Amino acid sequence: MNIIFRNPLLLITVFLMTVMVSCGSKEMTIKGDEDIEGAFSNSLTLSTDSLYSVNFEKSDGKFSATTTLQFEANAVGDYKDVELTAAIVDSDEDPLCEFRIKTDAGKDKLMNLLRKGEGKVKVKFTSSEPLSKNEVEKIMEKGRSIRIIDSEGELNKTPEQIKAEQDSIARAAAPALEITDFLGPKTSESGFTGKLRNLNDSKKVIAALESKGFTVDKNFKVKAEEYDGGMTQMQCYELSRPIGSMTEKVIIHEWPDMFIQIDFCDNDAAHDYMAKMTSDGYRNGYSSDCYYAGSSVERVGKKVTLNQIWEP
Repeated sequence: MNIIFRNPLLLITVFLMTVMVSCGSKEMTIKGDEDIEGAFSNSLTLSTDSLYSVNFEKSDGKFSATTTLQFEANAVGDYKDVELTAAIVDSDEDPLCEFRIKTDAGKDKLMNLLRKGEGKVKVKFTSSEPLSKNEVEKIMEKGRSIRIIDSEGELNKTPEQIKAEQDSIARAAAPALEITDFLGPKTSESGFTGKLRNLNDSKKVIAALESKGFTVDKNFKVKAEEYDGGMTQMQCYELSRPIGSMTEKVIIHEWPDMFIQIDFCDNDAAHDYMAKMTSDGYRNGYSSDCYYAGSSVERVGKKVTLNQIWEP
């Protein structure tokens, strides 16, 4: 207090500033309209039990408007985002001033209320655009009620939905498997009209797959019977690559069985590959009316098997 009395100029300045702020403030009360347009028309009710106070504060020659609205939840919904647009409307229901939720905390309050599906919550709103003195006077003169003119909400997805979306994105981003990753160029066979594709040798297949993110998990040999009845050691490989939370696998068997089994990450990927095979001329699993050479294809679920056809 002693400092104030020793500096009367400071006291006057503070007093004048207080007067200017109070003179620049306006206030009105307005009735709520319970109708809510948009996504929350069946989930929220704007309380109409009491009048709402709208405060107009002047700053830098323009006014901003704030009000606090009370809502009641009527339905349960797991939302990750909520947007409400309120408006003061005239007797013709034309908007005079629009408001938005002021803070993220206000959105969180609404979302928590919606998740519970019952209860009441107060949320603070502020005007979307600065208002001139004439606009404020028009609002105070012609405003008849306040309502929610637009509501939008984005639902949270279940963990399964999120996983499926992420896997779908990962599958689309992964380098696609092509016919030529496993099969050679088309060749003709004497006495037959069709064009044939033979399986590529394992080294070429492995190189193609490694360029698309596969790694060799196993390299092993198993005993196998040859066409003449003798026994031999058959070279085998197993490869895999991750696609999102999924895994794609390829098994390669060399002579004498000689087949390649592709275990696709999902049925969509297997379907896409089979569509390529059909477009390439594989009908009923075969490339043509082959006998001594060529290959066949078979799909069971998400597994596609390519078999070498030949006679010794």
